[in-house]
Amino acid sequence: MSDVQHGDRHKPRGSDPAGTDVWIVVGEDPRVPYINGFPSAPTEESPNPTPLQFRLSIGPPNDCMYDGWEGTNPVSGNRPVATSINEYTDHQLEIEGDVDGVVPGDVIFILPLEFQFPTDLPYKGHDNDGNYVPCRLLSTGEFIYGVP
Repeated sequence: MSDVQHGDRHKPRGSDPAGTDVWIVVGEDPRVPYINGFPSAPTEESPNPTPLQFRLSIGPPNDCMYDGWEGTNPVSGNRPVATSINEYTDHQLEIEGDVDGVVPGDVIFILPLEFQFPTDLPYKGHDNDGNYVPCRLLSTGEFIYGVP
């Protein structure tokens, strides 16, 4: 067994999710704008495309140093901004969504420090024709389309 906590990350239906169990939508969250690309529009084959989003699925976010505040959330007010990582945690990240307007080598978005990893990681993607496209999540938080 691993030391990673799985049960605390997933909550039973109807209970309040932890903040990291909630999907963070690229382009809607002010911390995570699109660098390249844009959300896919509905098509006949995909009438309800999924917005590009990510969340922690296992483990807590990185232990970060916070300095200052950013944005205004109508529910909780301003949110702290991570300025550095004190310690990386053992966590897993889910990334999903439909994006158009990118070519191989484009950085689509940059993860906030709380979600970054100490090493570069491969991610699987596919194009509109269903062909496999390798993606990469760099240790700097950059999510790159079309690079192994």
